[in-house]
Amino acid sequence: MSANQPQKDDAVLGNSAAPAFALSSAAVLGGLTGVKTRLKSADPTLRIAALSEAMEYGDAGITFAIEALSDPVPMVQWKAYQILRKQADLAACLFQLEPIDWEVLKALERYNPWLLLTPLHDLEGHEDAITDLVIDGLGEWAISSSSDKRIKIWNLKEGELQGTLEGHGDWVSAVALSPDESSLISGSADRTLKVWDLSRDRAPQLLADRANFVKALAIDPDGQFLASANLDGTIDLWNLRSRAIARVLAGHSHSVQALAIAADGKTLVSGSADRAIAIWDLPTGRLCYKLVGHQHFVSAVALSPDGKTLVSGSYDRTLKVWEMKTGLCRYTIEGHSDAVTALCLSADGKSIVSASGDKTLKIWDVKTGHLQHRLGEHSDAVTAVAITPDGQRIVSGDREGIIRIWSVGA
Repeated sequence: MSANQPQKDDAVLGNSAAPAFALSSAAVLGGLTGVKTRLKSADPTLRIAALSEAMEYGDAGITFAIEALSDPVPMVQWKAYQILRKQADLAACLFQLEPIDWEVLKALERYNPWLLLTPLHDLEGHEDAITDLVIDGLGEWAISSSSDKRIKIWNLKEGELQGTLEGHGDWVSAVALSPDESSLISGSADRTLKVWDLSRDRAPQLLADRANFVKALAIDPDGQFLASANLDGTIDLWNLRSRAIARVLAGHSHSVQALAIAADGKTLVSGSADRAIAIWDLPTGRLCYKLVGHQHFVSAVALSPDGKTLVSGSYDRTLKVWEMKTGLCRYTIEGHSDAVTALCLSADGKSIVSASGDKTLKIWDVKTGHLQHRLGEHSDAVTAVAITPDGQRIVSGDREGIIRIWSVGA
């Protein structure tokens, strides 16, 4: 190699007459010095790229990421936050924290990523209340169901309507996306369950005719079973391959309002108008135990990715965080002034997003129950909420049929 070629820690300017900030066209940068120089660029995209490269340089790169939490551009902050969160998770797996890891943990403790969320788009297309929302695994599109009898598919980045599914004779109460994202299942007040092939433009297949009034749906991770929550207090467990009911779970005295299935596919959780939460062994359909503590309808339930924590929301205006192993309520969150209508967990299981009849969305720390952020009000009760896997966008729907996309760096 020529002595004039850039070495590992060199920064070689390609045009000495160009201003220092014009790095995208005037510099060929190498090594840690090059990373440091690009982090001072006026171009946020260069700073984001430099942060990824910085992690090749150990503690120095981590220090750069900590400093980038103060960057004026939200997307740069978000990239730094993702890098540091990954570093913290890696350190936790190693069970031995280095000095730099403690610095990372202290930085994350001080930093609140949810403050970066601002409204990106308001989507208008439904004529009545939003009843449910699901998001694909890449966080690129969302599917909404509504009391207007329709299902709509939206592009989240552009905020554009991609398609409308029509076929129900009454309001669509719930939707569930298959694990391979090739099909969608919907339940309706018309007492039918329909299966929509998302890869083809054709009429839906009927899974059930004259079924119960479905209030909620959940599909197991293997895509083999569908649980449907019913107005009569039962849960139908469908075998999606045979398109038949495998068993009926009976354990609630009033309508079942919410369902969640653990990531390992072994546990089903149901919340009911009888104020109780039931924990079921999914393979056998056995009722394991019940959690009692809410003073009104249990309207929403969600399980952490590791299956150890359950979060519930209720018309009693509270959220509760439960330990699945012991069945004990760790704490109760009192922060909404009206019913909690929906909730979801971030993909890392560290934050709760709750929706309420008080027109707000609030984000809570799972570990402490502390409020992390309050998103601005909808014009009516918020009735559905979902979050993208990377946490960069939150989608919420309200009683007027408006869907709002909240995004980092909007």
